[in-house]
Amino acid sequence: MDEKTKGLIWLVIAFGTILSIPYIGKTFAGGGVAGLGGLGVRHRRRRVSRTGQRWISKKIRMLRHEGYGGQQAKAIAYNMARARGFKVPAYPG
Repeated sequence: MDEKTKGLIWLVIAFGTILSIPYIGKTFAGGGVAGLGGLGVRHRRRRVSRTGQRWISKKIRMLRHEGYGGQQAKAIAYNMARARGFKVPAYPG
């Protein structure tokens, strides 16, 4: 058992407060950490391919020209790219 895991277990035993439970739950439930075995190893964010980036940029420009707002045009373009088969992460905000 590594030092981080021992520290988290000690934290729960020593304090046992409600405040430590959400932290542990977030850490172990996949809050960016690759399970217990990869504690401290974060998942890399999925990147869009260069052709996907170009396609999304063109689609956003076209949608803006058609009269959609900026946020709405981005959301539509990302959804269309995903439906078209590009490996696109969830809409980035």
